[in-house]
Amino acid sequence: MAIHGFRETERLKWNENNMKILQRVREVAFPSGSSQLSLVHVLDLAEKGFIKPHVDSVRFCGNTITGLSLLSDSVMRLVHEKKKENIIDVLLRRRSLYIMNLM
Repeated sequence: MAIHGFRETERLKWNENNMKILQRVREVAFPSGSSQLSLVHVLDLAEKGFIKPHVDSVRFCGNTITGLSLLSDSVMRLVHEKKKENIIDVLLRRRSLYIMNLM
C-alpha cells in the first residue's frame, strides 16, 4: 500500500462553490479539448500520514495529475524511476496547485 494515514473519496458532483474551483483547475491544468477523468479524487492525509514512493498508472490517472495542497505546506519528493540518484524535493505551499504531465 502506497498511502498511509489518509481518507479518500471520489466524486462526480460537487456544490456550486467547489465546482467553480474545480473548473478553474481544469482550465489551467488540461489543454482545451483534452480528455479528463469524470471523477475527482480527493485524498486527505492525516498529520502523520504519508505517501510512499510509487509510480502512478496512466491507465488509472490519465496523462496529467493535478493536485491542490489545501491545509498545510508539504514537500513532495520526486525520484527518477531508473536513475534513483536524480531526486528533487518540491515545496507545496498551502493553497498551491501542482500539475504533472507526460511530455
